[in-house]
Amino acid sequence: MNQGGEIKVWDPLVRLVHWSLVAAFAVVYLTGEEESILHIWSGYAVGVLVALRVLWGFVGTRYARFADFVYRPATVFAYAKDFLRAAPRRYIGPNPLGGAMVIALLLSLAGATLSGLWLYGAEENKGPAAPLASPSSPAPMPTATTRGNKMNTMTTGACWAKSTSFSPISRCCSWCCTSPASF
Repeated sequence: MNQGGEIKVWDPLVRLVHWSLVAAFAVVYLTGEEESILHIWSGYAVGVLVALRVLWGFVGTRYARFADFVYRPATVFAYAKDFLRAAPRRYIGPNPLGGAMVIALLLSLAGATLSGLWLYGAEENKGPAAPLASPSSPAPMPTATTRGNKMNTMTTGACWAKSTSFSPISRCCSWCCTSPASF
């Protein structure tokens, strides 16, 4: 606590990661249909920032740690009930619903990043997932044989994960979602 009775909740690293995530997410979202180098590197940035935030959630400052703002589901539901009655308890840092949202966003961003890495490896044979996802790998995974048709289980799963994630960045690539029949 400092002079004015203020409590500094968010440390500089949390602020930097959060605002960098906003910027990287915006670039990924706005360049999503282009598959440009900017889209790819912004996606990598999102992945690194999510990993950094998760690490900081375990070893960071008091209010940055997940232990400080991630609650049991019963506590989250009780808080939601109190919130709807306009009588929620006050918290320093995220309340139980806010903590649940942090986890949902981190999982969503991680899922979108991992599916993007997988699709980049499978389609372009590039990126860190290329050895695992490309048809030329020692244990090849089958890839899509035609545009939007006969997709393999892994690529379909990655595309589905991107299209059903919690965040608006989770748009599926156009080649695999041309029609519901492609799934």
